[in-house]
Amino acid sequence: MALPFLTNLFSRYRGNQLLSALTYTPFDELMVIDLQTGRCESRFHADGKFFAPVVGGAFRSLLDYVSANLVHPEDLEAHKAFMNLSDMASRLACSDPAGILTAEFRYLALSGEWRLMENLLISGPENNIV
Repeated sequence: MALPFLTNLFSRYRGNQLLSALTYTPFDELMVIDLQTGRCESRFHADGKFFAPVVGGAFRSLLDYVSANLVHPEDLEAHKAFMNLSDMASRLACSDPAGILTAEFRYLALSGEWRLMENLLISGPENNIV
């Protein structure tokens, strides 16, 4: 995914406008994760592609469900490592560019087929990274 695309998207749209603009992008999901509390909240979900088991709550519970049901077995360990909350902030701080991590994993689509999806983690400004 091109980072200039993200920069342009974030600079052009704010707040609720950003969520509406995501409908016309390649994004399927937008989830906010609070690294301090371990809570998450779904902000955007493209209907008809993937099952969305929860819209908020404990990120650990969501990750457990996704790991058991939606991630390809060969991608499972790498997915767990990528989504690990205990070192996510430090990995984001050390990333290049700082505050952005990406990885690709296969997820089970509603159609029953495995689809390779890029995961993008972006640190919020409260972490003084981006």
